[in-house]
Amino acid sequence: MRHSQEGKASLERYRLASARIFSEIGQTLRANVGKNRFILERASIDEIFLDVTDHAYSSVSAWGGNSTDSAELNSLTEAAQKETVVFGNANRPDSASGDDHTDEDARAIRRGCIVAKGVRNAVRDALGFTMSAGISINKT
Repeated sequence: MRHSQEGKASLERYRLASARIFSEIGQTLRANVGKNRFILERASIDEIFLDVTDHAYSSVSAWGGNSTDSAELNSLTEAAQKETVVFGNANRPDSASGDDHTDEDARAIRRGCIVAKGVRNAVRDALGFTMSAGISINKT
């Protein structure tokens, strides 16, 4: 509890931590998704918006370029989907119809989950901070 004689709280430590996290996310994405394959925007001191649409719909590896084993990739995908909030419904009823567009969207959402998990893990491992992440088909 703060005492009145201490004055106004300083947010400097919070700002420094935020800058370190933002930097770590950028470095991690450049290393694992690729330079210029994502958009990273600071939404506030403790919130970012990350657009990996181009990467999610591409045919390159989902994360790091080294996961060619399908069993390993399936395991990573399953873990990522369990740990990530998905806004909208990637598993719409029409996905069973064989509609290629829907299958492509579901695949892109899964790849977004993998990116979110990779970013959260990198920040936790490098800086000790935990993060939450959500996946959506659009920014709004």
